[in-house]
Amino acid sequence: MASSRIYALLALLLLAEAAALHAKTTPNLVSILTRRKKYGTLLKLLKTTNLVTAVEDQLKNNPDGITLFAPTDAAFGKLPPGALANLTLAQATYILQLHALPEFYSFGNLRKVKKPIETFAEGSSLKVTLSRKKVFISSGPVTTPLKKSLYKKFPLSLFTIGDVLIPNVK
Repeated sequence: MASSRIYALLALLLLAEAAALHAKTTPNLVSILTRRKKYGTLLKLLKTTNLVTAVEDQLKNNPDGITLFAPTDAAFGKLPPGALANLTLAQATYILQLHALPEFYSFGNLRKVKKPIETFAEGSSLKVTLSRKKVFISSGPVTTPLKKSLYKKFPLSLFTIGDVLIPNVK
């Protein structure tokens, strides 16, 4: 009787340990961007707009994953002087949402996209094109190549881009 209880307890412990090993770990966007040291402006905007929390929630709860395009500090530096400082919170949020897709896309999957892809920015989509084996994304006013993949493990696909995507003015 006592030995069957010990076996049952051991079985429960082994099951709990196996479940913990297989538990889905959510990537930490802030850590990924901070380690690269050239995404300070993006990190500041993500925190100011509270989109860090929104991205974390999407990573935990969206079964389709998420794809983000991360402009570097140099990309933000290409904007006209004062452009960021003059944005309202709603405008900054919208621009950042334009850099996010509600689905996981690998580099290979993006190469196969034929139609515009909806973003988290309501009413805005991105067009994907290929030229000389490079993948370009376009918001309309801005077209930029994907520079490199920063992270590519489901549920997060994160790419560096060299320009800040700007929405079409309607």
